[in-house]
Amino acid sequence: MEKTPLYNALLSYNALGMSSFHTPGHKSRIKELSSLLNDLDLTEIPGLDSLFEASGVIHQAEMLATKTFGTKRTFFSAGGCTLCIQAMLKLASFVSKKIICPRIIHKSAINAMALLGLEPVFVFPEDNNFCNLEKVVTVKDIEKKLQANQDAKVVYVTSPNYYGIILDIKKISQVCKKYGAILLVDNAHGAHLNYVSGNLHPIKNGADIVADSAHKTLPVLTGGAFLHINNENFIGQAKSAMSLFGSTSPSYPIMASLDLCRSWLDTYAEKAFSQLEEKVKEIKN
Repeated sequence: MEKTPLYNALLSYNALGMSSFHTPGHKSRIKELSSLLNDLDLTEIPGLDSLFEASGVIHQAEMLATKTFGTKRTFFSAGGCTLCIQAMLKLASFVSKKIICPRIIHKSAINAMALLGLEPVFVFPEDNNFCNLEKVVTVKDIEKKLQANQDAKVVYVTSPNYYGIILDIKKISQVCKKYGAILLVDNAHGAHLNYVSGNLHPIKNGADIVADSAHKTLPVLTGGAFLHINNENFIGQAKSAMSLFGSTSPSYPIMASLDLCRSWLDTYAEKAFSQLEEKVKEIKN
């Protein structure tokens, strides 16, 4: 098969037997999907529902995920965290055209702001004491911007960042409420945070809308993500916001992996992530 360079490269890489410390988080160990990908690659036919008009099995799967994550509503994305970020910025555009955000944010957010005609009000981060790799914004920085921009009613932050630094979402949320602003969190690298000590997930700490890139830290196929909404004002328009940017042919294997992941979280996550925390402690020691 000399004329299948990508396929051949994937086979060659797998043959190296390398340890995976990169995405996707499933590490090629989703036994339920490994031999069924072709069989599960279906489309919107009777009985299989439709992602952006979900009323059947996809809706049922999303409602189970809603219960698992403890949100007002959780929605599936087969377009990665990018689609979730695009959708939550569309939802935020109904509240304010000005958005307060750190200068260091994902390019999908910048692109979505450009497409939606939103105006970013950049917060330039202070030096942090954790490491020299990246600067982080503080609660004080965000409050200053809210004071100076009374017409900006949306705050958008990334937490954790690419180095694992987690912002004080609870205090940021409190400041947002003080000024009548909603809080959006790009939690791409923190989909697992419900299951670590102290429950650090943004949705549990006051965020209104959160984007989780499930395939990064959970057993989900690449492109699988969750959009969490904890403010009832945005639930009704969430699907239309996602459909504005999402493919009309979302991948059923990706959605199935999200459903399987939710089941795995309910059954094994508490024990699994407790064991992982112990391993991390050992490595640090």
